[in-house]
Amino acid sequence: MTAYGKGNIKVKCKSYDMVFIEWNDDFNPFNKNNTNVYFLHVTTVNNEFFTDMISCHYHSIKGLKPNTPYTISLWGVDNDHHIFVSKPLNVRTNGKRTPLPVTNISLNLKPEAKHYEGDLQWTPAKDLSCFYEIMVFRMDFSFTNVDNIPPPQIYDIIPTPELFTIHIEKLEFGYPYDVLIKSRGSESGRTSDNIRYTFRIPSCLAAHQNLTLCAPAKPENFTVLEIPCSGVDETETDLFDIQLAWSRPSLIPDYYIAELVVYNTSNHVSANTNMTIPGEKYDAIFRKMKIGASYQVHLQAISSGGKSPRAILNRFSIPPNGFVPKLFGEKNKSETSRHSEDGKMMRIFIGTISILLVFVISSTLVIYTRRRRQYSKKIEINEKEILEKQFSKSIFHQIGKPDKWEIPFEKLSFQSHLGEGHFGVVYSATLGGKPVACKILKDHDVKII
Repeated sequence: MTAYGKGNIKVKCKSYDMVFIEWNDDFNPFNKNNTNVYFLHVTTVNNEFFTDMISCHYHSIKGLKPNTPYTISLWGVDNDHHIFVSKPLNVRTNGKRTPLPVTNISLNLKPEAKHYEGDLQWTPAKDLSCFYEIMVFRMDFSFTNVDNIPPPQIYDIIPTPELFTIHIEKLEFGYPYDVLIKSRGSESGRTSDNIRYTFRIPSCLAAHQNLTLCAPAKPENFTVLEIPCSGVDETETDLFDIQLAWSRPSLIPDYYIAELVVYNTSNHVSANTNMTIPGEKYDAIFRKMKIGASYQVHLQAISSGGKSPRAILNRFSIPPNGFVPKLFGEKNKSETSRHSEDGKMMRIFIGTISILLVFVISSTLVIYTRRRRQYSKKIEINEKEILEKQFSKSIFHQIGKPDKWEIPFEKLSFQSHLGEGHFGVVYSATLGGKPVACKILKDHDVKII
């Protein structure tokens, strides 16, 4: 039994030498549960052929001619020996030209325990290109750990049932990504312009809201307050209570670590003091600290999922007695005044020496020039006499003699006037009995009207 015109086939994609055809699994009009085998009937103006047997619901017809119309039909046979034929499909292969770029890029993200995965999809252009080149870059603008930036993931897509989509693995939490997609006319043909698609992966905490899997967030609204300790002698080094405060997070970490880093400006070293703070607290105090002129305070949240980024504050302390300690490379007022006065005297001294040197050099040049003129004497030279002595028998005696290739004027016998040009008159003449044309040159060109 044979059924004609049952079901439709469609073009998934095409190139200049190939067409990719697909159809539904339930194509059999007799019994959709039967096992089917298929083949495609391809016809053109001057040729027709059948493909090999096909056991799936898609097939690539290769070896076609560029920019050529084809009619394609699907034939199927089930295990009950029923035959069914699709409606014919008319399709034209692409020409050998640069393919059009893709459109409508989208991304469907799915969080995993330690990263994200995503399905990237796009819509082909009107030329329905089958081949694509795709690059996925993780962007990192901090440049703090360049060695750990992964190389781009590169995908070279060929015709498959899942065409126009790729699955991207191991997208890291919290990073931005760039995707570049370009169409390709064939497996090794021309490519379209790149189309760029950017996206950012959410942080682990935003995805899971779980401090067992993820590190806590960076402490927010971190502040430091200096409180002078009472009862301390003003002549001694000042002591301060350093009070820390920050916002209470929605997810409580296991604990915090606060670190006070005090810089010693005299020898450029630092002294560190650490403090562990329970996770439910959102304030703390470093008591009776010698903080000097400048210091830093670090605060970091810790959980079983990891460590948060550090919150860091730089502080410059001004003690109550009004004395401002020196920062790195800074001088007090007396030192500044003395160094300023020394610098002024040095500039005056250097300027005076420079003026004296210029005066001495200028005077020396003037005196030298005058003395040179006084003792110099002009030498009279008879150029004609020198030339006659040196060249009397080599050059001047040749003047008036005919050139090697010069024809003596008296050997020419002029016949008639032939014409006249810018640089002379042309005559008909004879030389040794042979007719010749002779041009008598002028010493300058004359415009002929």
